[in-house]
Amino acid sequence: MSISQYLEKAKAACKRAWQWVLECPELTAFATIAGCAVVLINLANGYHEGFETWEASWDLLGKPWWLFLYEVYYPYLGLICQVATGIAILYCLRLKGDVTRMFKPVLAVGLGWLVYVMIREVRDKWWVETFGMMGEPPTVTFFILKQVMMTVLTLSPAFMVRWYGRQPMLQRYTLSSFFQPLIFCYSAFASLWILIDLMDKLGEFQDADTPQSVIVQLYLNLLPAIYVMVTPAAVLLAALYALTKLSRANEIVSMLTSGLSLTQILKPVLIVAAYLSLLGTAMNYHWAPRADGERESIIRDMKSKGKTKSASTATALMYRNEETGRTWYIGYVPTFDNLSDRLKRVTVYQMDGSGRIKMAWEANNAKWMAGRGNYPNIWRLYDGRVRTYKNGVATGVTFFDGTVEEVIDGVRERVVKINIENWPETPWSIISGALQPDTLGVIDLAAYEIANEDLPRAKLAPFRTHFHHRFAYPWQAFVVVLMAAPLGVAYSRRGALGGIAAAVIIFFALMFVNEFFMGLGKGMHMAPWLAAWMPNIIFGGIGYVVFRTKAANKDLPKFSPSQWIKLGKAWLAERKLARRPATA
Repeated sequence: MSISQYLEKAKAACKRAWQWVLECPELTAFATIAGCAVVLINLANGYHEGFETWEASWDLLGKPWWLFLYEVYYPYLGLICQVATGIAILYCLRLKGDVTRMFKPVLAVGLGWLVYVMIREVRDKWWVETFGMMGEPPTVTFFILKQVMMTVLTLSPAFMVRWYGRQPMLQRYTLSSFFQPLIFCYSAFASLWILIDLMDKLGEFQDADTPQSVIVQLYLNLLPAIYVMVTPAAVLLAALYALTKLSRANEIVSMLTSGLSLTQILKPVLIVAAYLSLLGTAMNYHWAPRADGERESIIRDMKSKGKTKSASTATALMYRNEETGRTWYIGYVPTFDNLSDRLKRVTVYQMDGSGRIKMAWEANNAKWMAGRGNYPNIWRLYDGRVRTYKNGVATGVTFFDGTVEEVIDGVRERVVKINIENWPETPWSIISGALQPDTLGVIDLAAYEIANEDLPRAKLAPFRTHFHHRFAYPWQAFVVVLMAAPLGVAYSRRGALGGIAAAVIIFFALMFVNEFFMGLGKGMHMAPWLAAWMPNIIFGGIGYVVFRTKAANKDLPKFSPSQWIKLGKAWLAERKLARRPATA
């Protein structure tokens, strides 16, 4: 049997299997039973044991009863959501295009995921409030807004499905023509971005002997950031392709002759673009910049140590507190994803009034614990030594590396740690000076500004600009569609090509203007909020004028320098004529 015959048989077998998936009446019920069996089997095998998160070293606080229930049942809730998502996708495929019946299963899956992530967020918030973690300032308002963004991500797809099912036939046809190139553009741009980045980092992965599962997980975590980056280009090309195709087939003309206006024809595309921008705003609030920052941390760790078990926030960090006269040197700062994370290779110098060393603490590990009630904040240093100085000369050393024994509560123990109370420095205040604004989410940017409100405006300007840019940038997808939609509608081949060329030029101009105004905001030449939103204001205004002109069936203004010069001369002539005094 030749290769071509083998491929034909394989293709026919896949087609029969797909047809069976779509038509087998008992398949959905079987998938539901199989999903329940998967959950029960994992429960019997102790699936939750690998997800226990309680690693607190605070001696005076035991594990709360509700946290015990969380560690046991929370992993199974996530497993149930994954199984339910697969069953819902299978059920929707078998509906054969009946969109109105997809609302309930999509909404049910969204509610399940919302409950799942909300429980995790509440647990994490309790951790931060109870143990301090990094000592970052409270940002309750932005935490609540984060929950709103998660609600948008999980529940909005169901309501978009209902909205699509209620659209008239012609609008649904326009949307279907738009969705196909949109999915292709998303897949192509995302695959191309991952491929280019993988080829760039492949040598580092090989040198660090990184497992394939870690690489796959790394790029899966980057999907929110990739979505935010590629959405403007993907939406622009999809809108141009769909509308140009409809124009060449004279289908736009047919819709116009049926009584629809151009605004009614393009309205569904603009609504979808606005919805994609809303999803981008939700992802860019926290998950997209955080994923990008964690990627850089993991790659940095691989370069230095060849390990990918944890990511670092910063390495080789120095911090100077002028008020207390202490200088901190830290070799490794973790991301503080759990309570067992510690600062590593820590050295603290205490200076006297003359700037000479008075005391020095050296520790392999250090951890900060927030005070509660009558208990103060504590810095706990592990495995190290304390040096004392007089007039800049070392006079003594005390070890706490396990080589010295002391009698503690009547029991002789080896000293492996020391506690230092009421130092005002926190991990957040130490590392905040090394943070980069382009890898911080809205909550982290707000916490940085609150904790460093006394810094000069020049230092805070990049963080404030990125704060507003997190909300403004995703809406560039809507702006480019507002410009591209009327330009993609043409009644001749020449007009279509001209509209595509103009839209592409405007898109690259938008990218340039975005970077230009970001630089102005970071350099304090413009208010941060205005610098972030100005590209959208400028090109959104241009898009609105173009859209209204095209909807009124008028010729678009030509971008010809000579034409603009003629218009300017005519305007000046009119002004001179208006100033000339009237003769008797």
